[in-house]
Amino acid sequence: MLIARTPEVFRARADVARVFSAAEAAHVTAIAVLVKEDEELDDIPSGRAFYASAIAPIATGYESFDVLAAAIEEGRTHHVEVIAWIPQFHDATAIERDPSWTMATLDASGSVVPYVGGDGERFASPANNGVRDYERAIVGEIAAGYAVDGIVIDWVRYDGWATGLEDATRVPYRDRFGVDPVTIDFTTEGAERERWRSYRAEIVASHVRDVRSEIDRARPGTPFGVFILSPDWVELSQDARLFAGAVDYVAPMSYFDDWGLPPSWVWETNVPATHARVGDGVGVVPTLDEDWTDAQNAEVLAGIGDSDPYVQRIAWFAYGDWSDALVARLGPLGICR
Repeated sequence: MLIARTPEVFRARADVARVFSAAEAAHVTAIAVLVKEDEELDDIPSGRAFYASAIAPIATGYESFDVLAAAIEEGRTHHVEVIAWIPQFHDATAIERDPSWTMATLDASGSVVPYVGGDGERFASPANNGVRDYERAIVGEIAAGYAVDGIVIDWVRYDGWATGLEDATRVPYRDRFGVDPVTIDFTTEGAERERWRSYRAEIVASHVRDVRSEIDRARPGTPFGVFILSPDWVELSQDARLFAGAVDYVAPMSYFDDWGLPPSWVWETNVPATHARVGDGVGVVPTLDEDWTDAQNAEVLAGIGDSDPYVQRIAWFAYGDWSDALVARLGPLGICR
């Protein structure tokens, strides 16, 4: 599976035809198409739509270009599955819609303020019912209106220990446990911090389960997956064990070099730890980075090959364009057995 960022890959209708044609030639079986922006670009905030949405505002430059419809047309022509990639809580557009939906954190003085990540990320609150209804409605709109071959969501998490201090998360926690989470020492491991992690993880998992219900209502039988980060990053409150029963597969992002880890981390730690959390009934789709060397690719793929049978397929992520040369280089690579 290739993972395609729409602003970098699908700028015009001809781009869709080119990439899907190259994918077929390279024996690619699926392309995950970004249908809702997940980053803060100069002209496209996170949350803008790349399809004919009646719910989310359309991204600048895509007002008359329905990328998802074009992808489905080319996918049928070239025998390549189209997976709708739908980010969730990284969504500045949702916050524009209702500023009270923002995720909150603490500033240096200890005051509760809207959360903005290190790269300018804006997160909507996973605990806010308005946010959840909005994100779920977008998923339902796509499932009902487009004959996609699958749906995969991501950015379904918190963004650190001290995030989730907006009232939607904070007040129910305080009422339930008698502790205001702003008083938790997030820098130190302990029972209170673990209870905070667990509480937020259930909120995240309940959203994933609700999304599954929405998909089943709109287009029953649609395969459903989630991009996830390493289980080691407990501060995100993204616990795949809690939503394994709602998904067909999980796709652990395995960018070892981004995090200063050796290639062996992919197949010795990340992939098996993910499988241990979701069990045999859920597929694992390791998500690899396009900028590795051929030697690194061979090493990682050989290691992953030992993880069968629960590894369903390999996903390749490219931040930039999927050029014909890049598709031809990575598309044919499979799990070495």
